[in-house]
Amino acid sequence: MMQIFVKVANKTQIIDVSSDDTLYDVAVKAITKFNRTNPGSNFPTDKARLIIRKNTKSYMDLNKTLAELDIVNEMTLSIMCKVPNNLESSDPTVIPVLKNYLKNMFNDISNDEIVFIGIGCFDYNHGNNSIKQQQCPDALLNYCIKNKRDLNIVLIDGAFTEKHCKQIYDIDKNWTILHSNIDNKIRRYKHKKATDLSACDIFLTVFSTNIPEYGSARKGLIAGINILNIFKKFSHDLNAFICGNFYSLDSDQNVTLGDKDSIKDSGFKYNPE
Repeated sequence: MMQIFVKVANKTQIIDVSSDDTLYDVAVKAITKFNRTNPGSNFPTDKARLIIRKNTKSYMDLNKTLAELDIVNEMTLSIMCKVPNNLESSDPTVIPVLKNYLKNMFNDISNDEIVFIGIGCFDYNHGNNSIKQQQCPDALLNYCIKNKRDLNIVLIDGAFTEKHCKQIYDIDKNWTILHSNIDNKIRRYKHKKATDLSACDIFLTVFSTNIPEYGSARKGLIAGINILNIFKKFSHDLNAFICGNFYSLDSDQNVTLGDKDSIKDSGFKYNPE
């Protein structure tokens, strides 16, 4: 037997394991302990929703044993949660509105506007840096304000009606809500600092639904809409499009299109489909 450290929702759990335990065995032990010692928490143990990280390496195959991955005594792992990849998890009241929004989003796009879409981006208490990275990176926000570039942020995740975890609009009080619809499942915010400085218009729209194409951002599919084709049809030379899941910044989880300099200066790599 040995002990390892496992971070769940940014809180470290010390658990006893053996070298033939699988990553999923470890996850269940750590999450069960976390939920038991944190009343009101309900961190999921669904294998399809879990990713385990060792340093900068992410593992989605949770059937691997600790021995196979050379995980030894007193090492530290981290557990993150992603949205389920199945149609049944989609909200039938939100999906039609999301589809319509995506279809029309680029019709009135300004000449130098940047669009950022975060998929499966609800943060389960991984800390402020994780929240910003997934929902509104500092480099992107500051670049748009400094250069007076309009920014349209769209966040899609079925957990956005939950209140037990802080999100970008909780940690940055510049986000002021404009309106909400469908029992608070769709909410639109505007960034006060950008408005006060007369710099640019920065909006954030939350859609509380999962989508069947989680992990398919590089294919351009969101709720059945090929968003990449729409962007290419309506975009201007200075437009930039940034889309995907940005928890780990793995290049196979996101796509960036449009003006290369804008993408680079916003803190991202140019990563076309």
